[in-house]
Amino acid sequence: MRCNNCGSEVTKSSKFCAQCGNKVETKKVCCSNCGKEILDGASFCMNCGKKVISSNAPNTEDDGKAYIYLIVAYLFCFTLI
Repeated sequence: MRCNNCGSEVTKSSKFCAQCGNKVETKKVCCSNCGKEILDGASFCMNCGKKVISSNAPNTEDDGKAYIYLIVAYLFCFTLI
Protein backbone atom coordinates (compact mmCIF):
# COMPACT_ATOMS: atom_id res chain seq x y z
CA MET A 1 0.00 0.00 0.00
CA ARG A 2 1.27 3.49 -0.81
CA CYS A 3 0.80 6.92 0.76
CA ASN A 4 -1.60 9.01 -1.33
CA ASN A 5 0.48 12.12 -0.59
CA CYS A 6 4.14 11.17 -1.18
CA GLY A 7 3.90 7.65 -2.67
CA SER A 8 6.01 5.98 0.02
CA GLU A 9 5.26 2.40 0.97
CA VAL A 10 3.14 2.12 4.14
CA THR A 11 1.93 -0.92 6.01
CA LYS A 12 -1.77 -1.76 6.21
CA SER A 13 -1.75 -1.16 9.95
CA SER A 14 -0.21 2.34 9.63
CA LYS A 15 -2.39 5.31 10.49
CA PHE A 16 0.18 7.88 9.31
CA CYS A 17 2.95 7.85 6.69
CA ALA A 18 6.44 7.60 8.22
CA GLN A 19 7.94 9.79 5.47
CA CYS A 20 5.56 12.76 5.26
CA GLY A 21 3.21 12.35 8.23
CA ASN A 22 0.09 12.30 6.05
CA LYS A 23 -2.87 10.39 7.47
CA VAL A 24 -3.21 7.07 5.67
CA GLU A 25 -6.71 6.63 4.34
CA THR A 26 -7.82 3.16 3.42
CA LYS A 27 -10.87 2.76 1.29
CA LYS A 28 -12.90 -0.39 1.24
CA VAL A 29 -13.42 -1.72 -2.28
CA CYS A 30 -16.42 -3.94 -2.92
CA CYS A 31 -17.26 -6.19 -5.85
CA SER A 32 -19.69 -4.58 -8.30
CA ASN A 33 -21.32 -7.96 -8.87
CA CYS A 34 -21.83 -9.49 -5.41
CA GLY A 35 -20.94 -6.64 -3.00
CA LYS A 36 -18.27 -8.55 -1.06
CA GLU A 37 -15.06 -6.78 -0.02
CA ILE A 38 -12.17 -7.09 -2.48
CA LEU A 39 -8.73 -7.75 -1.04
CA ASP A 40 -6.06 -5.14 -1.79
CA GLY A 41 -4.31 -5.96 -5.07
CA ALA A 42 -6.76 -8.68 -6.11
CA SER A 43 -7.62 -9.02 -9.81
CA PHE A 44 -10.74 -11.13 -9.24
CA CYS A 45 -13.43 -11.33 -6.55
CA MET A 46 -12.84 -14.32 -4.27
CA ASN A 47 -16.60 -14.72 -3.77
CA CYS A 48 -18.04 -14.66 -7.32
CA GLY A 49 -14.96 -14.62 -9.59
CA LYS A 50 -15.80 -11.36 -11.40
CA LYS A 51 -12.80 -9.42 -12.72
CA VAL A 52 -12.04 -6.38 -10.56
CA ILE A 53 -12.03 -3.11 -12.48
CA SER A 54 -9.82 -0.54 -10.80
CA SER A 55 -11.28 2.92 -10.41
CA ASN A 56 -8.00 4.33 -11.74
CA ALA A 57 -7.98 2.15 -14.84
CA PRO A 58 -10.07 2.86 -17.90
CA ASN A 59 -13.22 0.81 -18.23
CA THR A 60 -12.49 -1.98 -20.71
CA GLU A 61 -16.01 -3.42 -20.69
CA ASP A 62 -17.38 -2.11 -23.99
CA ASP A 63 -21.15 -2.13 -24.33
CA GLY A 64 -21.04 -0.90 -27.91
CA LYS A 65 -22.31 2.62 -27.22
CA ALA A 66 -18.97 4.27 -28.01
CA TYR A 67 -18.89 2.51 -31.38
CA ILE A 68 -22.43 3.67 -32.21
CA TYR A 69 -21.61 7.27 -31.21
CA LEU A 70 -18.55 7.16 -33.44
CA ILE A 71 -20.61 6.00 -36.44
CA VAL A 72 -23.28 8.64 -35.82
CA ALA A 73 -20.64 11.38 -35.55
CA TYR A 74 -18.97 10.17 -38.75
CA LEU A 75 -22.28 10.15 -40.65
CA PHE A 76 -23.15 13.60 -39.33
CA CYS A 77 -19.81 15.02 -40.46
CA PHE A 78 -20.10 13.25 -43.82
CA THR A 79 -23.52 14.82 -44.48
CA LEU A 80 -22.10 18.29 -43.83
CA ILE A 81 -19.55 17.94 -46.61
